[in-house]
Amino acid sequence: MFRLVDTLISVQSYRLVGARTTARRRGASAALWLAIVCLPLSLVAGCARGGWVETYPDLAEQARLQPASLVAQADEQTAGPQRLYGSYRLEARRGAGSRSVDLVVMAEIPDRLSIELLAPTGQTEAYLKSNSAEVSLWIGEENRLYRGPGGEGAFAAALGLDLSVRDAVSTLMGRLPGWTGAGSGQVEWDDEEQRIRVTTGVGTQGWLHPVTLRFDRMQFLGRGALTEVLWPEWAEEPGIVPRVIELDVPTEGVELHLRLASSWLADPPLEATDFEVSVLPVGTVEISLDVLAAEGGLLRRGFEQ
Repeated sequence: MFRLVDTLISVQSYRLVGARTTARRRGASAALWLAIVCLPLSLVAGCARGGWVETYPDLAEQARLQPASLVAQADEQTAGPQRLYGSYRLEARRGAGSRSVDLVVMAEIPDRLSIELLAPTGQTEAYLKSNSAEVSLWIGEENRLYRGPGGEGAFAAALGLDLSVRDAVSTLMGRLPGWTGAGSGQVEWDDEEQRIRVTTGVGTQGWLHPVTLRFDRMQFLGRGALTEVLWPEWAEEPGIVPRVIELDVPTEGVELHLRLASSWLADPPLEATDFEVSVLPVGTVEISLDVLAAEGGLLRRGFEQ
């Protein structure tokens, strides 16, 4: 399926790649450390938790006494793309039920997102589009379009998780929602986690690994169902984004695992129309987004099917 999606990306590249902006590469030494010492983080016990402290005692001391300096380095050296176009393999589990599906995703910081669900044949089963004006979900099997105004809660209602579109885009891009650099939150050493903890003013906190200068874990505080995000593996080219994303939603009993395909585009020149509903099949029935919210959203419908 990834070959099929990669073909879709290649076709789109006629429009996208011709004008794409090459992501700036800074912090080569940090990337080299990542490749040699801690990639993937989940496979190296010394880097996975606190073993790195003994290996890099000077760095550990800096992390304890001057954590903000390392966070500033991370901001400078690991700045990722602002836009992403790629495919993911999604594995979703809820209780005894599970489902795997291929996605084509377009994301743009801070709050533009398009998620297309593909059938095994490569045809579009459904798509979810969100922008500042509206949120729309089209389900092909029913030929229904659920549409409603954008704003707080609209994206969460369509998806079926207490997750804003800004949260979703930040998760895909490996960013902490609300973190804009020094002064936008609290930075401190977390002795238990052996990481630098960054807490933002919008109810999120993340843990930065001082060796890799990557966040490998994030929590949403006071956001309802969504509790934790793990970023155990990162892509370096053509931009710096999470290669693997794991979401744990214990109150819903939901676990999501996303893996980015090898072919993807960093900072393609996406347009506003990419995040809007365009041509619909003949006979499409349009329904208020409130109806979808009452049904539990896209994720819950997917498990039921």
